[in-house]
Order: sequence, then C-alpha cells, then structure tokens
Amino acid sequence: MKLNATTEMVPVLWPEFSTMHPFAPVDQAKGYKTLIDELEEDLAEITGFHAVSLQPNSGAQGEFTGLRVIRKYQQMYNESQTGKKRDICLIPVSAHGTNPASAAMAGMRVVTLKCEQGTGNLDMNDLREKCEKYKDELAAIMVTYPSTFGVFEPHIREVCNLVHEHNGLVYMDGANMNAQIGLCSPGDIGADVCHLNLHKTFCIPHGGGGPGVGPIGVTKALAQFLPGHNLIATGGENGIHPISAAPWGSASILPISWAYIKMMGGRGLTHATKITLLNANYILARLKPHYPILYTNAAGRCAHEFILD
Repeated sequence: MKLNATTEMVPVLWPEFSTMHPFAPVDQAKGYKTLIDELEEDLAEITGFHAVSLQPNSGAQGEFTGLRVIRKYQQMYNESQTGKKRDICLIPVSAHGTNPASAAMAGMRVVTLKCEQGTGNLDMNDLREKCEKYKDELAAIMVTYPSTFGVFEPHIREVCNLVHEHNGLVYMDGANMNAQIGLCSPGDIGADVCHLNLHKTFCIPHGGGGPGVGPIGVTKALAQFLPGHNLIATGGENGIHPISAAPWGSASILPISWAYIKMMGGRGLTHATKITLLNANYILARLKPHYPILYTNAAGRCAHEFILD
C-alpha cells in the first residue's frame, strides 16, 4: 500500500529505539520523546484534531479507546445533566466488523443504520428516524469515510451535524484515511474522534499479524479524556484508564511513520492520496466491462477501493 523505504526501516534496528524500556524515565529518553511529540503533532495536523494519543496498539484498539473517551464525555456532561444513560451507538451496515464489536466492549448498545441500494450511501431518512427515536440515549455514531463500500458519503457533513444536534458525538473510522490525507480531514468534516492505522496508512509493515499502531485524534473538548498511564505521565487530566501496557503503545516502530511523514512532506502525502484515488478508478474502469461493480457515486467513480460482485 505504501513504500516501506529502507530509510524508514533502519532506525527500528538502532538500540536507542529497540532496547529502550517502556518505563524508562522520560529524562533518559529525550530523543525518543521528541520523536513521539513530533509524530503526535504531525498526525494532529493531518487529521485536523487538537490532540493525538499513540497508546492504542491496533485499529480495533483505537476504536475501543475512542469510544471509551466518548463514553466518559457523555457521562461527565450529558448524563449528569439529564440523568439518562447515553449509550446508543449508531453503526451503518457498511461498517467494518470491528465497529460493533468495539462499541459492545465499550459498554454501548449498537443500533444499525441502513444504506442505500446501488450507491451504498448512508440512508439519511433512517438516520433522522434513529436520531429522533434515541435522542435521549444517543452517545455516538461510527462512520467510515470513505465507506467500506468504497464511496465518499456525499452527506457526511450533514450526518455529523444531525448527530451533534441530538447531543451525540461522531466517531470516524480512519481505516481509509489514505483517501483523505491532504485533501480533507476528519476534524474539518465534523468528526469528534478518529483512529488511524499507522500500519496501513503510514507505512508500518504488518504482515503476519503485527505489529500495529492505532492512534486516535480528538477535538479540544475530548483531549482531557485521552488515556493516561500509571507509571508515566501522559494523556489528559481526566484521562481514561490505560488501554495498553506501555504509555505510548508500540513505540519502537513509530520511527517508521515519523520518517515517512518527514520525507514525504505535505505535498508528497497529498500527491500519494491523489494517486491512490487515480489507481482505484483506473482499475475500476478496466474491469467494469467484465464484472459488476457494486457501488459507485453518481459519476460512476469510486474512492480508494471498490467491490466486485
């Protein structure tokens, strides 16, 4: 999916990164901490968010972390005012399977949303009905952009606004961020939380089941709830309990993503996104005469991927 350049990979072998103990005093790992801080800042800028936590070790763990952050926000602000539990999580049928699993693990009740036939877009009428029906219990919506069906939701801003009007928060699954970088961002679209897959979108190779990093970006209102740690000071002042044993998760592979972002720069990352979209649509155009394409937009185009029937 991305170039695993030697320059990105070599630092992983350096003892300064590979042999550092996760609980080493921060003043003995200043270079490491500088790299972590710069990566968090870069990811915050790319996603349009106020703050980032690198603690989650996978995309699914990022989902779980983000939903726990939302859960704590709802408990502190909305539930305390109304006395009603806000634990409904709206999830489209097009979602990745980890979405409902993460919501259930975070203590939420899952309510599915319909998608339109032909386009694969979220059914806005169904969303309006569910938001109204669960207006006193709505915690969040989980939406992937572009969707797992391979299309950019044309009403994504309306989706975010509608959920916010009913005091819910928007969790954006960032599994498909390689179709967004440099062109748009979850924060600008209206999401409150988004996880990234550094092992997909930012070059960390993860064949054979690992390793991975699934950081989350959050708005200023949610930054206070980012996960903390019992031994090393990190996260927000009202942070949720740690979801990883180490304060910065799989820290030893962070140099890969740090180097990729620094070498590509803003213009290079944006160009990579454009090529991603171009490649997918080129393959779609070549295969369309021979195979049914399940979902495209009104112009017959896809995002970064598409589904053959």
